[in-house]
Amino acid sequence: MYVFSADPCRDERIAVVEIWDNYDSLHQHFDHENYFNMGNLIRSTSGRDSNHRKFRCDLSEPVYDENRRARADFFTLEQ
Repeated sequence: MYVFSADPCRDERIAVVEIWDNYDSLHQHFDHENYFNMGNLIRSTSGRDSNHRKFRCDLSEPVYDENRRARADFFTLEQ
């Protein structure tokens, strides 16, 4: 999944968020011709520095607990 959005604080910046299901699908993405072509196109038109980061999420759980209370902690770890 891709999400492209304007940075609300800096007019010249956009944020691109990609969500990948697993290592293999991300690896295939990085090794695909479309990925190389996209990078070349962006570099040829922007002339700006970029900041690329990847983050890993090892735990996913509901926001709401069994009492429909929104929780900031990861409450399933307690069980």
